Amino acid sequence: MVMRKKLWSLALVVWPLFATAKITWNVKGALGYSVFIANSGESPQLSYRLGGGMAIPLGRTFYFQPSLYLANKGFNFDGYFGNEQISEARYHVNMHYVELPLNIVAHIHLTDDLYLNLYTGPYIACGLNSKAKVSMANSDYKHTFKENLFEQGSKMLSNSYNEDKKLVELPKFKRMDVGLQSGLELDINRIIIGVETSFGLTPVTNQPIVKEDVVAQVLQALLFGTATPHHFVFQATVGYRF
Repeated sequence: MVMRKKLWSLALVVWPLFATAKITWNVKGALGYSVFIANSGESPQLSYRLGGGMAIPLGRTFYFQPSLYLANKGFNFDGYFGNEQISEARYHVNMHYVELPLNIVAHIHLTDDLYLNLYTGPYIACGLNSKAKVSMANSDYKHTFKENLFEQGSKMLSNSYNEDKKLVELPKFKRMDVGLQSGLELDINRIIIGVETSFGLTPVTNQPIVKEDVVAQVLQALLFGTATPHHFVFQATVGYRF
């Protein structure tokens, strides 16, 4: 009962601030690359993010900016594919998320129609669908494996191999991803152009994905503080502020 009264009191204080604040809205798109920190044979993959959000003033300079995006992340790796005779192949793993960033933004006035936005904050993402596919290097053959990797692992038809010609099986990925992101933007007469980066704090899985490289895992643990795969994304952004 006491806690409920405190929450109602806080709501009564905060709501008038939001109700009278000059809230602005924006739409944004981003394009860049995603890769795993503490990887074991994976390479970067093209990634994108589409969505929008609002900016709630916290004073003259700072804003609270919650947003909602559809985000694509993932990775590639080279290997081999086949039964009796294996051939070179390229594997692609796509991971689709609904992503909720919660940023604090410094909206710095430079000239009449030019602002610099510096922002940082956490994000929470929920995985929707993740599938792997293979493309043969010397033919037009392509195959998408049926398993949703957020629900179960994939044996990859038991004929997929890494660069060391060892069988590859993809593990089940964790559906929830929590991390941090930061970025900077130029707001030119409401047109937004910038760059941003994000780092996942939760591991995608607790085991090596493509191959187990003990030396690489030790080095990555020393450099990044982890030996399990985490998302790392770098993207260019463009948008419009209403």
